[in-house]
Amino acid sequence: MTLYERYLNAFTYSYFQLINHLYTFPQQDKLLKKYFSNNLELADVMYNVSLVLLNSHPSTNQPVPYVPNMVDIGGYHVKPPKKLPDDLQQFLDNSKQGVIYFSLGSNVKSVFLPEQKRQAILNAFSKLKMNVLWKWEDDVLPGQPPNVRLGKWLPQQDILAHPNVKLFITHSGLLSTIETIYHGVPVLAIPIMGDQMLNAQRVVNQGFGVKLNFADLSEELLLETINELLTNPKYTQNAKRRAKVFHDRMTKPLDTAIYWIEYVVRHGGAPHLRVAGTDLVWYQYFLLDVILIVLVLSVVVFVTLNYGHSAKILGVFPLSARSHYILGSSLMKALANRGHDVTVVSPFSEKHPPKNGTYRDIILTGFAEEHDKKIKQLNMFGKRKMHPTIMVPLMSSFMVAMAEDTLNHTNVQKLIHSDETFDVVIVEEFMNQAHKAFATHFKSHLIVLSTMGANVWVNDLVGNPTPLAYVPDFILGYSNLMTFCERVINTIHYTVKQIVDRAYVRPKQDQLIKKYFPNGPNVEDVMYNVSLVLVNSHQSTNFPVPYVPQMVDIGGYHVQPPKKLPKDLQEYLDNAKNGVIYFSLGSNMKSYLMPEEKRQAIINAFAKLKEDVLWKWEEDELPGKPTNVRIAKWLPQQDILAHPNVKLFITHAGLLSTIETIYHGMPVLAIPIGGDQTLNAEQIASQGFGLALSFHDLNEELLSEKINQLLHSSTYRDNAKVRSQIFHDRLMSPIDTAMYWIEYVIRHGGTRHLRVAALDLPWYQYFLLDVIAVLGIAGAVILYLTCKIAKKLCRVCSRQKKQKLKRQ
Repeated sequence: MTLYERYLNAFTYSYFQLINHLYTFPQQDKLLKKYFSNNLELADVMYNVSLVLLNSHPSTNQPVPYVPNMVDIGGYHVKPPKKLPDDLQQFLDNSKQGVIYFSLGSNVKSVFLPEQKRQAILNAFSKLKMNVLWKWEDDVLPGQPPNVRLGKWLPQQDILAHPNVKLFITHSGLLSTIETIYHGVPVLAIPIMGDQMLNAQRVVNQGFGVKLNFADLSEELLLETINELLTNPKYTQNAKRRAKVFHDRMTKPLDTAIYWIEYVVRHGGAPHLRVAGTDLVWYQYFLLDVILIVLVLSVVVFVTLNYGHSAKILGVFPLSARSHYILGSSLMKALANRGHDVTVVSPFSEKHPPKNGTYRDIILTGFAEEHDKKIKQLNMFGKRKMHPTIMVPLMSSFMVAMAEDTLNHTNVQKLIHSDETFDVVIVEEFMNQAHKAFATHFKSHLIVLSTMGANVWVNDLVGNPTPLAYVPDFILGYSNLMTFCERVINTIHYTVKQIVDRAYVRPKQDQLIKKYFPNGPNVEDVMYNVSLVLVNSHQSTNFPVPYVPQMVDIGGYHVQPPKKLPKDLQEYLDNAKNGVIYFSLGSNMKSYLMPEEKRQAIINAFAKLKEDVLWKWEEDELPGKPTNVRIAKWLPQQDILAHPNVKLFITHAGLLSTIETIYHGMPVLAIPIGGDQTLNAEQIASQGFGLALSFHDLNEELLSEKINQLLHSSTYRDNAKVRSQIFHDRLMSPIDTAMYWIEYVIRHGGTRHLRVAALDLPWYQYFLLDVIAVLGIAGAVILYLTCKIAKKLCRVCSRQKKQKLKRQ
């Protein structure tokens, strides 16, 4: 939109909100109390929505962000073509020059056209070589040309399916627009009212039609526009391309609608899809309380200081943590299994490459060994907890170094300077903007994998909103229902991240791009070249947040169906009559590095249990090991969690472990150490299938208390099963969803049609600061003039009063 259009948009939105709150809502509230019950409140009724079914789709509408309980089912009313009546079939079949179909829908009657406009249409039609099929609601059309056939009612969907129909002249009603996209027919849009103007503009924007304002309609203009549409092949090509996008869905739109309606029934209203924004007071949602505090503090500081086909796919997963590699390799192996030619850049080699396709490793030799050294040196167990905001510059510096180490690696340099080509480049997002330049260098489509759910790093890439009022940064560990102080800290943390990103990270990454890639592009061009973001999250595992169409949830895609356990482990679990507690701190947090005091507290607590304990312990011996504890350096975690005798999982709350326990419906005791683990632990506790225990607070008594609470209360296991049901209740498995969308990018040559307009706006336009400035200036001028007029009136009144007193 232009500045003026955005001003009108903001004004209209505000106007409707005022009308709603001052008139519509109070009137609806009266009706509610009159016809239902005095105990009902309108707000409770309005915000009681489980699901919104939207008659839209990216093929027909502009892409916009959706919260999880909004679902596209656009085109669900369209039926496969049926046989036409014989006379109509013959008319269309015999129209060798083609047919133009003309209808103004069911509400706008052609018979009521002004005589001048009707005559202009007739004159234009009479000059055409083609036949015209006109939905005309009367028996006679005065001056009807011989090439025009009338019908009071016509089976529109079946007509549009006929190959001889070359053009649809329509009022641009939504149903007509959807039907013409379904059948891939070019359009001449003559909007009259309502949403028809918007639909007509979309037809023009998407390149498969032309808009003609009804007021401007004349014989010459109509004839010129029809000839342009019939002779220029781009409109037909774009219409076919839109139809292809329309039909490229995982499920039919009506099946999607039925699935989601039944989903609401199955899950008791699906409250887990409800974003926290609906529970916030308006001033909290818009952060006005935070802004007020910031403004007050700013003033104080100021005063103080101044007084589909087989594709070649490259995957770049440079992080040396084994858990990150599992996510990258799971995705790439699935692509290879579908016959794609896959190349993976990572610190690890794949021990079990797929047999169905080509799978090649480019190993970042030395990375994994260096990572293990750093883990031992850092020993996260013994570190004092540093506030995440202070960690931002340190983490940023570390990730810049990691990005350069990757690009500078001999094996990667060979790849960059080779003559290889790729259709798609998939990059794990972790403050490594320079790695996205692989896509630009190889002239490929860029897909980003976010291994930690939606966050500010990936939101910025595709213009996804980050409402700070209920979307906490993953590293802060807050719930989606934050206190005032938490919202302040979240806002400050976000601001610090943005400043560090723009002032330090992006310039450094830009230097790396220009240093290591021939003719390296600018970092901004690289960053905003994203076709798709695959997000390792799901409503069963994460708080619901808004998504733009280029973001797709695939949380849990790495989880495999349970496999047979090794014989000794199977017997151990089968024979555990009192059940088993499984204890693992993941691949990065080594249990043997924990302080002796904490280790002893855990051992003492375990020794008191009647249940057996299976502990992932990375050494040969565990000093003081109780008789009910079994240790192993490595354990098949997913298969263990599937065993019915496992009663509890004690975990560091890494994202993969959290997802796996939800998959298997297992209660959890979360002992987070660092990173996103605190947030995952908060989500576990808030979703009611586990408890959180800070590692720094851990002692024998507290650990025993938490374990006993989890083992002896059925609530946690019941909630875990509910979460598991939500996890499994999907239209497609998460890995199939990932495959569909990656191949979707390939089939459609990128996803420009899914890209939101926010990415093309300067920041001051996105936040409407120019509109606010104009409104502020206008308000100030009005206030100034009002004061001047008031003063003048006061002087006049005073003068008249003085004159009156003199006369007395």
